[in-house]
Amino acid sequence: EEKEEEKEEKENIIIKEILNPRRGIKLKVRKGEWEIEKNKVKEWMKKKKTNKKEEEEITKQLKEKNKTTYKLKRKRRILVIGVGYYNRSIIKYFGKKKEYEMIIVNPTEKFFLKTATPYMIVNEKYDKYFTKDIKEYIKYKENSKIIRGKIENFNEEKGNITIREEGNNETRKLKLGIDYDICTIGTGAAYEAIVDIKEANIPIGYGDRRIRPTKRYFSENIKHMTIIGGGPSGIETVAMILDEYPHINIAHICSRETYLERLGAKEAHEPIRKRLQAHKQYKAYMKTRIEKVTGDQIEISQSHKKDNIKTDALIFCAGYTPRTTFMPKNTKNDKGQLLVNTTMQHQHIEWLFAGGDVAAFEEEKRAGQARLQGNVAAINIEKYLTHQSIQKRYRIRPAEKVAVSVLYGKTHCVGVRGGKLLANNRLLGYIKYKLQYRLIK
Repeated sequence: EEKEEEKEEKENIIIKEILNPRRGIKLKVRKGEWEIEKNKVKEWMKKKKTNKKEEEEITKQLKEKNKTTYKLKRKRRILVIGVGYYNRSIIKYFGKKKEYEMIIVNPTEKFFLKTATPYMIVNEKYDKYFTKDIKEYIKYKENSKIIRGKIENFNEEKGNITIREEGNNETRKLKLGIDYDICTIGTGAAYEAIVDIKEANIPIGYGDRRIRPTKRYFSENIKHMTIIGGGPSGIETVAMILDEYPHINIAHICSRETYLERLGAKEAHEPIRKRLQAHKQYKAYMKTRIEKVTGDQIEISQSHKKDNIKTDALIFCAGYTPRTTFMPKNTKNDKGQLLVNTTMQHQHIEWLFAGGDVAAFEEEKRAGQARLQGNVAAINIEKYLTHQSIQKRYRIRPAEKVAVSVLYGKTHCVGVRGGKLLANNRLLGYIKYKLQYRLIK
């Protein structure tokens, strides 16, 4: 009796019958290719209601000579959550392979170059240069499906993922082993409001998301703008607006004493300061914190002194946090980053891979690093799906070994590495602009 019970349990793992009109019969199993005995299939057909096409397909294969097993194959499915540099590498890799399918979940159907956001904030004409349809990266488009939406719930034990779709506000549930075989997360990070903005009645933007006004709107409605953040994104946004809209007065709020202080690049502070302060409409508030926003007034504190700034628009380029609020607490660290190995596989969930800004690596988060992580993850995901050992590893690059280029004008640019100023010239700015344009292609 015990042996019979064990046998039944094994059969239940293999024969979890699920019918799908689109793909025919699917089995909830953990392996990629499955075999079922002839008599089991016959029993199964009696128990379950199958449509005519499914019944004909099974009967045809069973009638073949010397057929002892019924082989069921389906394409392995990869669930891709978020489209940044990391997941874009995975989409490009599997988009060229016929034997895989992808379900891509993203709020939009476009990939846009986040490092080029300052260009797109100031003028919508740059959108065509730095955005691209996700499907353009996929060769076999029939094998991929894009769901416009966001993750609402993630169950790491059962593998059930709930998605809330954009527009119709409906939810759908994707199940591990049925709807997908492996999941990869690259939702990136986002600048968030570091103070309460409920009482604000002005347009508010963020350094990694477009504020979405047109050039005409900027010209006609905005005379005073406040930008928060003295890092690369804050400086580039300030510089672009100064060059594009000379009529706008900018208040630049930085919590630190120098620009790019987080990168340890004190030498870069002086050339940036001279260039920005050459504009009469620019005013910097160093070692200053924002307290609250009420209406069109921003309350700031500087050396225990409080002051108010009138503004027509506010852009946050500070408060950078990973977009992992949908993930359970035991899957991430205190910063909200997912606990992954250098293989890009999660430490506790074998069917989950993650990278980019959401990976818990002690390094400077840059686009180049995310792209390399995506290349490593793509190879390891294929190894996992084909039951081979995962060996490819990502080499973590400490912040002092990563070069960072920061535009502080359309062509003015500084290059920083390990806290040292490597370059400060217009040629570097021109090269960066061209490289960004090439990256999107």
